[in-house]
Amino acid sequence: MATQTASTTELDEAQRIIIAKARYTQEFDAPMLSLVEHFTLGQGEKQLTIPKVGQMDATDLTDGVDIVDSEDIGMTAEQIDCEEVGLKVIITDKLARQLNESVFAMVGRQVGDAMARKKDKDLLALLDSLTETNDGTDALTLAFYAAVATKLSAVPTPLPISCVVHPYQAHPLKTAQAVSGSYPIPQAGLSVDVIKQWHVGTWAGVPCFEDGNLTISSDTAKGGMFSKSCLGYLQSLADTTERERDASLRATELVIVSDYEAFIIDSNYGLEMNFTCTAPAVT
Repeated sequence: MATQTASTTELDEAQRIIIAKARYTQEFDAPMLSLVEHFTLGQGEKQLTIPKVGQMDATDLTDGVDIVDSEDIGMTAEQIDCEEVGLKVIITDKLARQLNESVFAMVGRQVGDAMARKKDKDLLALLDSLTETNDGTDALTLAFYAAVATKLSAVPTPLPISCVVHPYQAHPLKTAQAVSGSYPIPQAGLSVDVIKQWHVGTWAGVPCFEDGNLTISSDTAKGGMFSKSCLGYLQSLADTTERERDASLRATELVIVSDYEAFIIDSNYGLEMNFTCTAPAVT
């Protein structure tokens, strides 16, 4: 079990002798949590049940003739449970005394970033389970982007609809042509922060967001275009931090825990976008 001490390799270099302020590893943006439906379990609640009803058909009637056929509600239900996620850091008293800035503030930022990245990746992984729109042999173009948006419009798909792709996949869209049209940004259902931080353009009426947490495999990545009603995030416990003193170790444990589940609400409301994902040339 790793214990962060004052003499731990590299950490001793962050003390007063050498540098004035710690530097952080830059995290990728994590927009997914802001683009999906949110649910919360209250005290004493174990799971979430999401009912869904089918479609009914109305028929032409004849005056004076009884209606013979009746329609079914066609209800189905899906049950969702939460799973705990967390991490722990052990900080010795000596390290806390000798580090040039608050080690707890520094570690707090790191564990917060780690939890945000975990949730973002859990939601991104769900895109691989949606219906695929390309086999990964083509670059994402405006024509492909518009085609995916059209397919979702034909479902029909409830608004708002968003697209999330890797920055490398978004590059051809950025260079193909300037964003055109007069679109209402921020779109209903999306926060202003999401628009400002991760929005790279709006094409075919669908805002596009880039997310570097998408996995690149064999020069392809599986992003997606989806309705907010396509994916869900169920939370039983928000990110909770706690310190525990260990006197004999002369150290403090910092623990962060969350209890949640990322899941698909309705796969009909989203499409996987499996396109090539390679770094753009800079020469």
